[in-house]
Amino acid sequence: MFEKTEPSTARESADSIHGWPTQITLAPLESSRGENPGSFERDGYVVARQVFDRASLNICRTYVLMLRAKNSFRQEKEKFGFNDCYADTLMESILIHLQPTMEQITGLSLLPTYSFLRIYETGAVLTRHRDRHACEISSSLTIGFEASEPWALWLVSHQQSRSITLREGDMLVYKGRELPHWRERFDGTYWIQAFFHYVDANGPLASYKFDGRPGLGLLHKPAGSRP
Repeated sequence: MFEKTEPSTARESADSIHGWPTQITLAPLESSRGENPGSFERDGYVVARQVFDRASLNICRTYVLMLRAKNSFRQEKEKFGFNDCYADTLMESILIHLQPTMEQITGLSLLPTYSFLRIYETGAVLTRHRDRHACEISSSLTIGFEASEPWALWLVSHQQSRSITLREGDMLVYKGRELPHWRERFDGTYWIQAFFHYVDANGPLASYKFDGRPGLGLLHKPAGSRP
């Protein structure tokens, strides 16, 4: 999943984390038949296929299923049909190492804000919504699923509803604050999705770096910070 590279200013944005720099290799952008893969600059979203290799995905899937077995997720199952976890340690690590790829796709210098891990179960519905300020530039990665067919993610771009199919290792990069997005009823057994959020380092939301936390990997924000 990672290959060693030389340090760069972009990777040093997570300045509370130290260690050797890494980069996720981005596969060529491809689209499913009949699907518009989008253009980030023009449409506010783009689909990247097979960003992660199979071995890494299998490790992540096993890790998430073990978390579920240990009841490590915030329980939202009865209300929404899914459980989630803010700032999981592994996901926060990926948030850092995914940043160069996100900058490559968007053409922006970015600052990481937070990661979010979610597992949807039978009957789950994601209501139509826009994201908060800390999710100015976001990515949604499919880690793994048990379902008879891919579960479509819907978004609105240029006043048109568009269906996005993300298979294991595929990632949607999108402007979460601008584009309404949702998912209809899930009829499979489970679906694991990870979300990685950033802000434009040179934009008006740069103060949302680390989502109001002293650094990445921390579960709680300091007292008095914004929600």
